[in-house]
Amino acid sequence: MNSFWQRKNCIKFLSKTLKNSSAPGQSHGFTMVELIVALIMGIILLSSISIIVGSAYDFYFDGRKKIQLQQDLSLIEQLLSRKIKASLKGDQEIFTNYAAYQASQSAQTSGSCLKLLFSGPDSVIIYKDDSDFKVIDENGITQNLIQGTVDQLNFVDQTSFIQTEYSFVQGGWVLTDTLNHAFRNSD
Repeated sequence: MNSFWQRKNCIKFLSKTLKNSSAPGQSHGFTMVELIVALIMGIILLSSISIIVGSAYDFYFDGRKKIQLQQDLSLIEQLLSRKIKASLKGDQEIFTNYAAYQASQSAQTSGSCLKLLFSGPDSVIIYKDDSDFKVIDENGITQNLIQGTVDQLNFVDQTSFIQTEYSFVQGGWVLTDTLNHAFRNSD
């Protein structure tokens, strides 16, 4: 029982001491100025974080666009290399565009539509249609390999090899290159 009263008196003493610790007329809590300063600091902190996150987001997606263009380049290089090497030298035809090929116009020395012939009746047609890179394979199936990024595609017949000039555009990135693919049976 004695300890109970001691605890009770201790609690009373502490509560009186805490109540009387501040000067008379002084209130507990934050002033309006302190709240406004804290709010402004919080806004500055959140703004800084959003700028950093936004920049990281932009860098990530710009990098993805550049990687996509490089993958498109790799796809074209592999396809052209494989198809041109397998075709017959001297049996290639280049047309101004795919519409010229369809209209059976005469072949040119340069253009955006390349027809490669293989032994037998098989042929492959590679061309630019709007901003797409398309291939009509040996079975007559049209494949849209690269969509919306091809700005320029030009084939030039150099007798023993085909020179391909192209540029891809995606977002703010531009990738331009010139490829030379020799025929397997060239001199």
